[in-house]
Amino acid sequence: MKNFLHSTRTAFSRELARHLAARLGESESAVRKGLLGMVPVVLCQTIIRTGEGEGKAIFTLVMGVPSEAWQHEPTVTELLGLLGSSGEENGNWAIGEQLLKQLFGSQLSSLTAFMSKYTGLRPRSAAVLLQLVAAIMTTGLARHVAQQQLGSPQLIAELATAKNLAYGWLPTDLSHWPGYRTRTAVRAPHAVWAAELARPHWLLMLAAGFVMLLTLMCLGVGTAPASTSISHVRTSSLRMQNPGSADSRQSRVALP
Repeated sequence: MKNFLHSTRTAFSRELARHLAARLGESESAVRKGLLGMVPVVLCQTIIRTGEGEGKAIFTLVMGVPSEAWQHEPTVTELLGLLGSSGEENGNWAIGEQLLKQLFGSQLSSLTAFMSKYTGLRPRSAAVLLQLVAAIMTTGLARHVAQQQLGSPQLIAELATAKNLAYGWLPTDLSHWPGYRTRTAVRAPHAVWAAELARPHWLLMLAAGFVMLLTLMCLGVGTAPASTSISHVRTSSLRMQNPGSADSRQSRVALP
């Protein structure tokens, strides 16, 4: 997951921001501010929705990314090419749009307005940038899944572990977006624990603990008789070491 997070941040370079600003007719500073805010927002919202049970749906979207899109790290030219493929069916652009709808639902228009106000971009430009961020992120996730050979539970588990880092990327001046949850309110999905328990070392640890428990129970059953027999042996041994003690007492009693 660290490789995915690193590649995601490096993909949105200053060079990309400069080209996007020229393409959209916006200032470079506004586009740069938009990318610095939108990338962690989309990532954090992905983690939030995963914790709320949408992990399998997100995994299905990621698996729909065309294989040729995630064979290598994209260049700036290839990333800009996404803007020209908005009309293609089942393309990266369309999948990015589906991810945004999955993450924000009916609040997507409110998010666009929120980002427009935060960055100073026109609403249309903010919407394009949001969709571009989502398209690049799904492509990066698809590459990560393919390289690590992950299934749905494993991807969900890895997204849950990225929570602290993703929230740490949020700009300090970025207020709560539509659908926002605090970091402490983001729940780890049950699939995370299921994936952990499915790992072999956890099964071995559970089996070893069960065997130890049975052993302790068996030892506990035999503790009382053992202590009784030991005390009996000690008493007998003491009598054997001092055979005259009992006879002397008896003799003293018998004297007039």
